[in-house]
Amino acid sequence: MSSPFFFILLSISTALAIVGCLNAPAIGQRFGLLDHPDQRKTHRQATPLMGGLAIVGSFAPLCFIYILEAFSPRWMLTLIIWLSVVVIVSILGIIDDRKGLSPRTRLSITFLVFGA
Repeated sequence: MSSPFFFILLSISTALAIVGCLNAPAIGQRFGLLDHPDQRKTHRQATPLMGGLAIVGSFAPLCFIYILEAFSPRWMLTLIIWLSVVVIVSILGIIDDRKGLSPRTRLSITFLVFGA
């Protein structure tokens, strides 16, 4: 893959991540993905839970395009594994935000994913 092509992809992904993070409050409000303050939280107002999803959603396509474009057997498996781990941990974060997993459960699943 040529360096200018990769730089353009990286720039687009970065721009998408910035736009996604800046729009996280509106998106979180629309889909009910807000963290509301309570006795164990330090924030005073509802906080959007969309930042990590915006970042993963913008860089995951970059990884797929890179895998397809470069098609280097040497790196392909590594990128697929890395991308799978990132997506699984992100989904785990969303589930935790929506349903509230215990720290032990979240840590155990994270260790299993990274250890596999």
